[in-house]
Amino acid sequence: MEVIKELLTGISEFTAAVTIIFAVLNCFFGYRLLKIWIGLVGFLIGLLAGFGVSMQFVHNVTLALLIGACVGAVCAFLAFRVYLAGVFVMAFFWVYTMARLIPQPLAGEGWRMVMVGLAVALGIVGGVIAVKFTKPAVICLSAFSGGTKAVHHLLPLLGMSNPTILWVAGILLAVVGGFFQLRSTKRMR
Repeated sequence: MEVIKELLTGISEFTAAVTIIFAVLNCFFGYRLLKIWIGLVGFLIGLLAGFGVSMQFVHNVTLALLIGACVGAVCAFLAFRVYLAGVFVMAFFWVYTMARLIPQPLAGEGWRMVMVGLAVALGIVGGVIAVKFTKPAVICLSAFSGGTKAVHHLLPLLGMSNPTILWVAGILLAVVGGFFQLRSTKRMR
């Protein structure tokens, strides 16, 4: 039983570390990495969809993974090519994951569903704004999403769990990341 606890703790710490690293990269380099993120999300969506659908027909995990990887590669190519659709999907994903950090006002399944609905609605609004004003929207969304997510995962590991401190620190990191992105991408369109 002790081995399982240690394994789960190790996996949890690894997941937190990877999340923090990607969040910080997103905070400071979101606009520069946008096409990579778009391709990666397209690949993952295609992989999961291809795997799920093919498992219904082939009942072989290896073959289903191969089919999923092929569908994922096609989806990554399409997401990369259909740039604004990719911008919408990435902005939706960033806003949705950020909105899911908003504390639920009351316990219960009803409030959880309301919060998921709010996150989806905010994600759609963020996606539409990102398509209209691509560069500034991507910089703001990636900095805010990355900054708040990094802080919300890092500070609890350091023993800080006050929601006010988490949000203030996340916003401060987001502002620093946003200014860095604006300064480092002046010549990019």
